[in-house]
Amino acid sequence: MLSRYVSPVFTAFFRQMRHHRLYTTINIAGLALGLALGLATCLTFGLIVRYEFTFDRWLTDAGDIYRLDAVNASDGKPAEIADAPFRVYDALRTAFPEITHATRIRPDGISVITPDDIHSSNALYVDPDFFATLPYPLIRGNAATALSAPNSIVLSQERTLAYFHTVDVIGRRLTVDHDGRKADLTVTGVLGPVPGNTTLRPDMLIPIDSAMLASPAFMQWGIKGGYLFFRLRSSWLSGFHQRIALSWLDFAAVVFVTLLIAALTVLGQNLRLARAEPARALRAE
Repeated sequence: MLSRYVSPVFTAFFRQMRHHRLYTTINIAGLALGLALGLATCLTFGLIVRYEFTFDRWLTDAGDIYRLDAVNASDGKPAEIADAPFRVYDALRTAFPEITHATRIRPDGISVITPDDIHSSNALYVDPDFFATLPYPLIRGNAATALSAPNSIVLSQERTLAYFHTVDVIGRRLTVDHDGRKADLTVTGVLGPVPGNTTLRPDMLIPIDSAMLASPAFMQWGIKGGYLFFRLRSSWLSGFHQRIALSWLDFAAVVFVTLLIAALTVLGQNLRLARAEPARALRAE
C-alpha cells in the first residue's frame, strides 16, 4: 500500500536531479559537508568529555581516592579550592578508621645543585604514605620504601635524565637548596610516565621533614597548606544516602533519547511526504 505513494515520489526526485544537476550537486555537497562537520564535532566533543571524565582513572582503585577541598566564603559567595589546612590531616585519620592511607602534598620551588649548573625545579613534599595513597608507577626503586627515609628523593624520568643522563641512579646523591637550607638527598626511585589526564605531574617527591612539620602551614588552622589525598576502605561511601551516583549509562541514555526523537521526527516528515499527492509534490519542488 505504501509503495504506491513512495514510488512516484522517488521517480519525481530522480527526474528533478537530472533536470537540475548543478542545484542537486550543490545540495548533496552541502549535505555531505554538513554531515562531515557534524560528525567531526560530535567526535571532538566525545573525546573531550572522555578525557575529562577519565582524569586520574588510571590509578589503581581510583574510585577509593578522594581529595579534601576547602570552601572559602568571601563576600557571601562560597568558593571551593583544592588547598586545605594540614591541621585537619591527623584529626581525620583519627576520627575515620575507614581511611586506610593518606598523604599531605605541599608544592614548593627548590634549587637542584649539580656539578655543572643550578636548576630550578618544582618539588612535592609528601608523606611516606604517598605511593600507598596515589600509586604512581616507578621504573626504578621500591614504592613501599622509596619515601621512608627522611633524606630520600624520587625523581621523574625527565629530571633523572637531565641530572644524571641515565635512569640507573638508585643510591646516587643530589644536593638541593630549599629556602636557603641545603641538603644532600639520596635518590630512591624514578617515576615512570603517566597519562596526560593526570592531576599531579611531579618533577620530584621529597618526604616532609621535621622543619617543615614545625612551620605554621602544618601547625595552624586557617592556613592553606596544600593538597590532602585520602584512600578509603573500598566501597565505604556506597552506603551513604546523600550521594550522587552517575555512570556513563546515564549520559548514553540521554544521547539515545535525543537521537530517537530526531529519527522519529525525520520519519514522520517522510511519511507525510509519501502520503501526499505526487503531482502536488512536484509543484512544490
